[in-house]
Amino acid sequence: MSVLSPLRGTVVSVEVTQGDLVRQGAPIAIVESMKMEHVVEAPQAGIVGRVAVGPGDTVAEGALLVHLDPVPAAADVVSEAAEIDLESVRPDLASLIERHAKGLDPARPDGAVRLGYRKELEAAEDPDALFEQMVAAAYEHGKAVNAASVFELDDVIDPADTRRWITAALPLEARRRERPWS
Repeated sequence: MSVLSPLRGTVVSVEVTQGDLVRQGAPIAIVESMKMEHVVEAPQAGIVGRVAVGPGDTVAEGALLVHLDPVPAAADVVSEAAEIDLESVRPDLASLIERHAKGLDPARPDGAVRLGYRKELEAAEDPDALFEQMVAAAYEHGKAVNAASVFELDDVIDPADTRRWITAALPLEARRRERPWS
């Protein structure tokens, strides 16, 4: 069976070599056309008999990329077994996920408590219990801050208390305008 180029373009890469066993839908080559890369897939399982192109070759629409020989029945079973393990994580991706997780919310309060209350934790009789208590308080504080950023002023401050809060904040604002650098 011949695997043909679906369009005119430049071969960016050939993903198979002669003798490879490929399953149906496996990438055969990548062809670039109009600054877009198109993956050419195997229309059926087979053994790569001949690779007709290489990276950098210009191909016309319908040009031969690879010739696939039919797969014997036993090799078809191997083709099925060669499926990609969707549960596996590449080592470089695992490292990235680990680095990214350090900046996510679940990791942040713990680190902030460890750094911000280091002396208190060292002086405590039961540092583990105090640490857990402080982390819980940090989470509760975070919930309040997040709630305040979502709700309207009336949802956060009882309307009956609004006048008191505004009169307390006005002098602070006036002072800030007098000294904008602080």
